[in-house]
Amino acid sequence: MKFQKKRTMIYFFLLLIIAGAIFINHKLQPPTRLNPIFKSTEAKHRFYKAYDTAMLAWNTPYFAKDVNTSFGSTHINICGDENKPPLVLLSIMTFSSVSWYPNIRELSKHFKIYSIDIIGDHNRSEASRLLPDKKHFADWLFEVLNILKLDKVNIAGESYGGFITLSFALYHPEMVNKAILIAPAATLTDWKFPVKAFITVVKIFPTIIPSDYNAAFKIFSDYPEKVDIRVKGVLKSVYKEGIASQLITPQEFTENELRQVKTKTLVMIGEHEPNYDYNDALQRAEKFMPNVTGLMVPNAKHLVNIDQPEIVNKKMIEFLLSSK
Repeated sequence: MKFQKKRTMIYFFLLLIIAGAIFINHKLQPPTRLNPIFKSTEAKHRFYKAYDTAMLAWNTPYFAKDVNTSFGSTHINICGDENKPPLVLLSIMTFSSVSWYPNIRELSKHFKIYSIDIIGDHNRSEASRLLPDKKHFADWLFEVLNILKLDKVNIAGESYGGFITLSFALYHPEMVNKAILIAPAATLTDWKFPVKAFITVVKIFPTIIPSDYNAAFKIFSDYPEKVDIRVKGVLKSVYKEGIASQLITPQEFTENELRQVKTKTLVMIGEHEPNYDYNDALQRAEKFMPNVTGLMVPNAKHLVNIDQPEIVNKKMIEFLLSSK
């Protein structure tokens, strides 16, 4: 048994090396066809059950709404006072809306919350066609906000959600009041080499994703033991019931693209971010984005909103309600 495990690890690291070479010579290509993201209809419904259970961690009254776009059905969890300014939330990949559970109670005191499940990911949204680049994701969000009759909104996105948030600010700036990027995936600076290699391996061999979902929390959180067990259950369900998502791989924005984003933007990245150097990301944002404020969040990895919810809540509210 030990020999088999050792051999498996050797094969895995060989694949990482091969995949790294592929990544260096070729940009990761978007999906070419719309494949299922769950193993079966029954698997999808088992995931939905885990999702609904995890949403109880919000500990805040909310209602769900599904809207149809030209890209497919989009699931939205809504809470907060109708008379408060709207705040759109876009979550970390695979965690869906449930990932905002440490923040919702406080944020909903100040904003009308629209937590949108990113189409193509493992959540309750369902894509009907491929979104091959960030422009298409921006256009998808544009459709969703138009259906909701929202205009000039505040948007906060974490990880993959941050990638889409900045894409939206780039392609539809007239729709954004202020933007918040929390540990944006790539976006501001390139992935570290091991991350690039792993992404490539998963793209080529989606079934190679490790089955130990607890390991993911140790990698991405400074306090994995504090993560709500119901939220952990969602990731466990994705590992068990899911196949590779329909999402594109986030890429670093060009200097010219960053210069075009005039939206007032707050960037928060954890001190122990595992995917890239937080200093590089913040410095590049401050160098090229005209209206950006950068912040390193201490004692946090990639799940910044979960590791340091008090800091994140305070900074988000101050930034969004400030007249500056």
